[in-house]
Amino acid sequence: RGKKRRQGKTPPDFACNKRFKFVKQSIIDPKTTDIVGYRDYEIAVVERDSDCGKEGDYYHIVDEFKEWFFGTCSEKNAKKHANEKNLKIDYLHTDIESFNYKEKFDAVICFELIEHVPDPSELIRQISKHIKPNGKLFLSTINRNLFSFMFAKLVAEYLLNIIPRGTHTYEKFIKPSEMRQMLENNNFSISDIQGLKFNPISNTFKLSTFSKINYFITALLNE
Repeated sequence: RGKKRRQGKTPPDFACNKRFKFVKQSIIDPKTTDIVGYRDYEIAVVERDSDCGKEGDYYHIVDEFKEWFFGTCSEKNAKKHANEKNLKIDYLHTDIESFNYKEKFDAVICFELIEHVPDPSELIRQISKHIKPNGKLFLSTINRNLFSFMFAKLVAEYLLNIIPRGTHTYEKFIKPSEMRQMLENNNFSISDIQGLKFNPISNTFKLSTFSKINYFITALLNE
């Protein structure tokens, strides 16, 4: 009690590269490096009201695409970054239920959030209101099983201090089958699922078919 909690630190390889890579490979044509199917690709980010804008996760997406970007973020660092890079970005700090933007988006990114909200299905429903038909939803979350309890909770928070202790509640972790059902109930179809593997020696992650712990989903909003 009264003792300052040691703050975890996300490995840069995970924060700055793998989330971005998962989104990029879905909407960038590898042959031309052009954004697939869109001249002005509009992306929204739904994230927690916490330390967004510091590690660079979404900055890399903005820097690479040089397109319209919308993020709900309260950090001054995010706006400062946009000004320094001369990026055309809108920021709004609001809850998604009150969010009323002028246009729908080609894609919405919702990383590391859905396992923290009281009603994940309702979050997906709210997000679906803001995506164009055939638009994409990019989700990342944590599976619920013995592996995830051991590594995403105990090892990550208490042994390696990758993230602050108490960040996650195991009961709120979501199995891919549960996520699929929630998405289908809200008129989405899953087009891709990928997992992550962690290398404790190099302190890095890589995308893989192993989805027992962290996993990413690309879902399309049906017309």
